[in-house]
Amino acid sequence: MKHCPHCGAEHPDDVTECQAGQNPPGSEQTVIFSRKGIRRSRYDIPPLPVGKKPGDWVTILTPNDELETNRVMEKLKASGIEARLEVSRVGGWAGADEVKWVQVRPKDYDGARELLNAD
Repeated sequence: MKHCPHCGAEHPDDVTECQAGQNPPGSEQTVIFSRKGIRRSRYDIPPLPVGKKPGDWVTILTPNDELETNRVMEKLKASGIEARLEVSRVGGWAGADEVKWVQVRPKDYDGARELLNAD
């Protein structure tokens, strides 16, 4: 069985895409299973949520793995966009997975969205 790290759904090994219809927080990404694990087909980052204050942090996406996390954070940093990484553990202690959220300030949200969707 395959376990989707974003929505928690379990799927038979022959399934290639999460069928639960759940998306990672802060995005509308399709979770696709591959031989190397989970990957994203693209970043579909929604517009900035309404009512965010300048000092707030806003989740822009949830990176899939350490490589993607580093790539996204470096790209934002190189562009002068202030970003932080929030980490949480989900699941039972024995099988807990880390979920990471890349967050930016509301003033940088649209610029980060354009930058990350430019790939």
